[in-house]
Amino acid sequence: MIIRAYMAPWRTCRARPICKAALAALVGLAWLSSCLASAAHCVDFFAPSEATKLRLWYNGTTVRAARIFIHPGTTRGWVPDSDIVGGVPRYDIAAVKLETPIVGANVAALVRPDANLEGESNLELQVAGFGETETAFISKLMMHTTVKFLRPQDCPRLGATDAICAGITADACSGDSGGPLFYPPKNGNPAILVGLVSYGPDCDVTLAQGSTPVGFYTDLRKHYDAIMAWVDGHQIDWTPPITY
Repeated sequence: MIIRAYMAPWRTCRARPICKAALAALVGLAWLSSCLASAAHCVDFFAPSEATKLRLWYNGTTVRAARIFIHPGTTRGWVPDSDIVGGVPRYDIAAVKLETPIVGANVAALVRPDANLEGESNLELQVAGFGETETAFISKLMMHTTVKFLRPQDCPRLGATDAICAGITADACSGDSGGPLFYPPKNGNPAILVGLVSYGPDCDVTLAQGSTPVGFYTDLRKHYDAIMAWVDGHQIDWTPPITY
């Protein structure tokens, strides 16, 4: 499932990398190996006609994008930082359809929309990427770590309603955006992709202050139908929720 893929051109904001070397995760079963899932804020600066300008690299091979699907509910140009207001959905999800499938990649199963992560006790998940480490530099190697899944009522911050809160033992950081949050492979079964790195407090400050690290990951259970539509090659019909 986890591929060394990153996107160019790289987006920068506030003189810091947002999606440089961001990991894109393969989703679904083997027949989905031509579709990558990522965070919307990693690709929202591309117009639909510019999809072919997007390049991804996998094991030394350049892969060309054919089409980019961005959730129509996302706010284009938003910056994933600690100032984000919780309690509302972020729709931070996109898919990149490739011109040709990636051959030989291990593909993860996509989490089912009815999966009860909240019902599992002491659930630990894996997160991976090429983002900043304790050295405050982007990693040249793909790194991974274990994070604890937190139910909304146990999360120290109010997150987006379509996001998973996880951390405590470790956290993702700048440059990890779009990377996978997943159940690791077990007993011969494939990994299960449950989320994508979305946003969180500044991890450099969190580490320096000794605070408990937590981050927010787009909950793929909430966007299962959108992913299936994108895999089939069409954009979803979406109506903004009514707010009072």
